[in-house]
Amino acid sequence: MLYSKFNSKFILSPMAGVNNIAFREMCGKFHDGINFTEMVSSTAFFFKSEKTEKIFEKGDDEKEVGVQIFGSNVEHLVYTAKVISELDYVSILDINMGCPASKIIKNGDGSALTLDLNKVDEITYEIRKVVNKPFSVKIRIGYYENVINCFDVIKILEKNGVDFITIHGRFAKQMYKGNSNWDVIKEARTLVKTPIIANGDIFDYDDGFKILEHTGCSFGAVARGAQGRPWIFEDLNLYLEAKRENKEYIPKERSHKFVVENLIEHYKKALKYDEEKKCVLEMRKHVGWYLKGLNNCMDLKKKIYTMLDAQEILNLLEEYKNA
Repeated sequence: MLYSKFNSKFILSPMAGVNNIAFREMCGKFHDGINFTEMVSSTAFFFKSEKTEKIFEKGDDEKEVGVQIFGSNVEHLVYTAKVISELDYVSILDINMGCPASKIIKNGDGSALTLDLNKVDEITYEIRKVVNKPFSVKIRIGYYENVINCFDVIKILEKNGVDFITIHGRFAKQMYKGNSNWDVIKEARTLVKTPIIANGDIFDYDDGFKILEHTGCSFGAVARGAQGRPWIFEDLNLYLEAKRENKEYIPKERSHKFVVENLIEHYKKALKYDEEKKCVLEMRKHVGWYLKGLNNCMDLKKKIYTMLDAQEILNLLEEYKNA
């Protein structure tokens, strides 16, 4: 089976501005599964952007990564797919046909691609010819609200030899509003033999079991649910294992100290891979995600959001950890 070498039933889905090396390594600490990079612009890569090339660099603690690329220019996509897939540490290549962000779709990229089935066909057919590693596509259930077109899309993807398909159960125009429609994912799974990965609304340990049971999919993809909680992958896999063996599940304690210790570890990893100012600015959102819901965190977050000295921030977090 395609995923036999991965022990985790859940993958880290690509998130722009989030899935840098430090974040991926933190997720890798809690599962032996697929952790995707941020989206890589095929056009930027085609024109030799050094900033773009840094997106899919491998961390010291990573054995392999999945890389997602986006774009709508066939030549750029095929070139980027071929070059990146030939890197030893890249285990899976994914094509983004699901991003709903306005700055992406205004160029005809991301979820906008699925409005042109001929383009979907051409892109995946040409990429399949040059990529010998596992090759996947991520889509949404449709572009316009209440217009489901993923059933047509997945049949094209299967025809062109895509190895697996990740489906987010929302329409592109929904962005992240409302609930993920797991019923559509369930129906899609019955229409093709290509493995489907279920995506959307996996925020707690029992959500993973529910989405797999409901859709019949063997694997799930986690995105926002991992923000500030990279240990969600361990929780998801342990809960799934317990439910399938009819055992009682006792959640691991994720104490105040545990959370802050992992935030500090994450911060130090980030400093290892980026210069200080960039790291401090990018880590602000992670600080907010980790500390959300912890006692007396509001004043600490406000203070950290104004600071630029990484060591001073780490000192504050050490004090808060032991408070």
